[in-house]
Amino acid sequence: MKILCQKAHLLESIQIVQKAVSTKSTIPMIGGIYLSAKEGVLELQSNDYETAIKCSLPVQILTSGTTVLAAKYFSEIVRKLPGDTIEISSSSENTMITLKSGKACYNLVCLPHADFPVVQILESNNTYEIPEKTFKNIIRQTTFACAHEDTRPVFTGVLCEIENTKINMIATNTHRLSFRTAEIINNTNCPLKVIIPSKILNELNKILSSEMETNVSISCHQNKMAFNFRGIYMETQLIEGQFPNYNQVIPKNFKTEIIIETNALSEAVERASLLTRDGDYNVIKMDVDNEKITVTSNNPEVGVGYEEAGAITTGEPITIAFNARYILDVLKIIDTPEILFSFTSPLTPATIKSKEQNEYMYVITPVRTN
Repeated sequence: MKILCQKAHLLESIQIVQKAVSTKSTIPMIGGIYLSAKEGVLELQSNDYETAIKCSLPVQILTSGTTVLAAKYFSEIVRKLPGDTIEISSSSENTMITLKSGKACYNLVCLPHADFPVVQILESNNTYEIPEKTFKNIIRQTTFACAHEDTRPVFTGVLCEIENTKINMIATNTHRLSFRTAEIINNTNCPLKVIIPSKILNELNKILSSEMETNVSISCHQNKMAFNFRGIYMETQLIEGQFPNYNQVIPKNFKTEIIIETNALSEAVERASLLTRDGDYNVIKMDVDNEKITVTSNNPEVGVGYEEAGAITTGEPITIAFNARYILDVLKIIDTPEILFSFTSPLTPATIKSKEQNEYMYVITPVRTN
């Protein structure tokens, strides 16, 4: 193998495939990055048996070849090499790889590429397409509501439902629920209902662009799902299990509703939360009445906080308490100036939506204070 490539492009590709490099396994091969150079393209791969990633970039190929390098050393050396162009070449025995840039030269021991679990493109009759920037926004507005503990794996993933040209994605940790819907291109007319690990979605979100006009191709077969876009291919194992019927927890009728500026509520809750106790669910209390909402916090060890913000209110007055962090989390991902906050009673779930858009809904369970 002997190739010439742009350092910036190579480093970007390495950073993408590193997301599926195992850092804990005792198997050296899955701690490596697979490189294959042929026909003007360098293909990089990683595979930890749960997630697999393949990334391609154009390079100048003088001699074709294949190798596997330890990801830790390969990535750090490339990152710190001088110059804009890197030469990658292998020894005649294919046991060493030489990296040259400027006056720097490093030799790395190759791993046996024949043992690498090469990524096979998922063959599926279930294929769907969604605009890249839309998919990025869906991920951003759902994964934050997932559970972090893996005692109940289904809650660490996002439910993905596809039927006709509609995609619904739902995440919950049982105390809150985030729901997002969007239009897609369905190339198969096959309905789909699977649970995608939030870990891979969060990594995917880092790569997806909100500026690109390209589509993401989504394929599913048995217990695997793949995402293909801009020369990047990511594949993941799906989570097995029964996701709860989320429709049963979404309130249908409300007794109190307010329209309030997103930033005004966010700032009020954030300041009030400074006096909450972490061990007490970060509790803040909200009182809605007379065209305003008051937010209070009470920490006997520190003091009392009080905030007031104007709002358009309809229905009955209500006093209700929430985990402040759960409120702040959703206000960070709503992009519109105003929200619609709807309540039924102090002990039943409330909802938060954008005032202008209907694609997104957040359901939050109140905290009992007595």
